[in-house]
Amino acid sequence: MHRPRRALVLVALALLVRLADARALPSKLTDADFWRIVSEFSEPGGYFPSHNFVSNEMEYQTVIPRLGHTVKPGGVYLGVGPDQNFTYIASLRPAMVFIVDIREQNLLQHLLYKALMEMSPTRAEFLSRLFGRTKPGEVDDGMTAAALLNLYGRAEPSAELHAETSRRVFDVLERQHTFDLTADERDTITFLLDTFFAWGPEITYAPVDFDRPFFATSGMRISMFPSFGELMTRTDKAGRNHSYLASEAHYAVVRDLQRRNLIIPIVGDFAGDHALASIGRYVESQGAVVTAIYTSNVEQYLFQNDLWRRYYDNVAALPTDGTSTFIRSFFPHGGRIRMNPLVTTYVPGVSMTAPSLYLYPESVSLLSPVGELVTAVTDGRISGYLDVIDMSK
Repeated sequence: MHRPRRALVLVALALLVRLADARALPSKLTDADFWRIVSEFSEPGGYFPSHNFVSNEMEYQTVIPRLGHTVKPGGVYLGVGPDQNFTYIASLRPAMVFIVDIREQNLLQHLLYKALMEMSPTRAEFLSRLFGRTKPGEVDDGMTAAALLNLYGRAEPSAELHAETSRRVFDVLERQHTFDLTADERDTITFLLDTFFAWGPEITYAPVDFDRPFFATSGMRISMFPSFGELMTRTDKAGRNHSYLASEAHYAVVRDLQRRNLIIPIVGDFAGDHALASIGRYVESQGAVVTAIYTSNVEQYLFQNDLWRRYYDNVAALPTDGTSTFIRSFFPHGGRIRMNPLVTTYVPGVSMTAPSLYLYPESVSLLSPVGELVTAVTDGRISGYLDVIDMSK
């Protein structure tokens, strides 16, 4: 009789610990706390040769089904880059998010997204404000991302809506949240919003005139990089779209975190001595765990510059557990632009079956357990970037 009773007590205690962990992270940050973390955790900005308006990783959704079996919800998500993070967030449902990027522009782009999402209860309103296109009358909440993006691909730009959105963005950031933006930061946010307005759903990682539709009558599109519209309408290998614009429910997950100040952009170097260390100390002080680390292909650059050991030392100091997972992108051809076959995909203002010819860097998305890689580094089994890739699946 004593043993079963003791077992029940142990189970109850384990459940209490799990519940305590789930409550450890704040359910909301005040504006002052949010801005303090952004300011105090950030490092001086660094250089990167591209604006990175959107991702250049076509296959980033393919790992999401496997992530659902590995990464538990309610932890801390750590990522890099622009809004591809939102798609992972919508599926993984973390309790708090840190986006760390060496570019200050990335931080400001996330502040822009924050303002736009807080202003926009639905996907259609968000897209309308992001691109400065009046919401089409055919829009409804049950639309697929493909149908929604095609409507906005055909919509005419509205200078009046764009100007009103710009004014309201700064109202939200500076008057509502009382964030202390400098004149240069205001100019960068204006530049970002102007660029999204100019390109609409065709905006790419690094837009150039070559990315414009090529043969309008045939629907052919020649592209250096995938567009926003194409990225939002991609799928996993089973044909399921996981993007944060795939449904109102997915969008609501991200918007809710934004409204509670729980998506926190930081300027930081993954191999630096401050940003990741500050995040680690904060997460540990809350009794929480970093459950997912999305690195894009940052590790490739860290190996090129012999900074990778410092980065993995930073990762080793983060509070993680046996389920914590790296999400990384790998460009098998070294990121070189190469010819790809004709494929059928989203084309702004044209048919969903119209062909596009891509000349973009091919990538694959891969996963690996954080603990296994940190151990491999400690044991001396990692000496180059391809060793990391070999440990990833």
